[in-house]
Amino acid sequence: MVSCPDLGKKVLIVYAHQEPRSFNGSLKDVAVAELSRQGCTVTVSDLYAMDFEPRATRKDITGALSSPEFFSYGVEAYEACKKRSLSSDIIAEQQKVQEADLVMFQFPLYWFSVPAVLKGWMDRVLCQGFAFDIPGFYDDGLLKGKLAILSLTTGGTADMYWKTGASGDFRYFLWPLQHGTLHFCGFKVLAPHISFAPEFASEEERRGMVASWAQRLKTIWNEEPIPCSPPWYFGKAAILWDLKSGQEARPGAGRALSSSSSGAGAGAEAERAVHAFRQPSSFSRRAGDVDTGLASRSAGPGGPHGGEPERADPLGCTRRTAGPRSRARPAPARLPGVGATPGCPRHLFPHPVSGLGKFPAEAKANPSLQLRGEARSQGYAGVPGRASSAALRKDL
Repeated sequence: MVSCPDLGKKVLIVYAHQEPRSFNGSLKDVAVAELSRQGCTVTVSDLYAMDFEPRATRKDITGALSSPEFFSYGVEAYEACKKRSLSSDIIAEQQKVQEADLVMFQFPLYWFSVPAVLKGWMDRVLCQGFAFDIPGFYDDGLLKGKLAILSLTTGGTADMYWKTGASGDFRYFLWPLQHGTLHFCGFKVLAPHISFAPEFASEEERRGMVASWAQRLKTIWNEEPIPCSPPWYFGKAAILWDLKSGQEARPGAGRALSSSSSGAGAGAEAERAVHAFRQPSSFSRRAGDVDTGLASRSAGPGGPHGGEPERADPLGCTRRTAGPRSRARPAPARLPGVGATPGCPRHLFPHPVSGLGKFPAEAKANPSLQLRGEARSQGYAGVPGRASSAALRKDL
């Protein structure tokens, strides 16, 4: 199926990783290859290789300041944007964005957010007067008509990112990026592609993750954007699991969710987003299974290194070592008070959903476990993996 309906589509990949041979590098490379094969023109902004300046400073303004007695970056950048007197690196990136039909962000998750260099790119490039204005934001943002997508890796496994998991539903911390930044600027946002815990995956499983990304890109131009509204992130929406590769998940399968809503409620849009959570009856809860899924060797949910194999470990987590070792994952560690302690996901976002967060041991060890169909339409795509020290090189 040809997914680039019109030759001449342009794609900008904003790539934020230090190592070209990393798993993120492989995801970037396969995106370039697949989109180019479709006839698209692909441009890559490799922020680390470019030594992109992440700090928003007076140096970004090349002309005279409008208020030299008191420097306000937002005001000065807005005035400089109108006069075309921003620094050359900002203007160059804005030109790439202006020409793109799709802007793709490839990065490892750092502390539930983007790496500093990518945050700096957003701060400096997506300025008022170029990406938005007042009026001129959200559906009327200055970049309306363009598509955007996040492709990211995590240090934590998929079962950590549920409403009742240790880290909470992924949509909670995608809100500032997808809604507060991209949608605010007018982008139509596609469902994110999430590669969960590649450092705990075997070589074969990581190849499968890359292949899954390549497969999705074949039909990327046919995808509908997600509904960028609060109910999608914080309403009653749940997702469907597909535990067999190639089997499409369908709304309404299995048992219904029980959920409650705080505040004014999610409304009709959230009601349409309610789906069933399907967990085969053959999966029984075992004494060793826990709801958090936080492995004792895990780097944690957001990194700081986004699940890259053979990484440095400044936070004191167990460092991966070369050479053969057992494929068995360490026993998961329970976090005391998850679900009850102020500050945990259930306390901050009081939408209890029965069934979520209970990730059976069999599913954790299933290398074919994927999120498909309706799961992707709800904003999740990826393959969790198992422990391995093998590294995926960029030629994959």
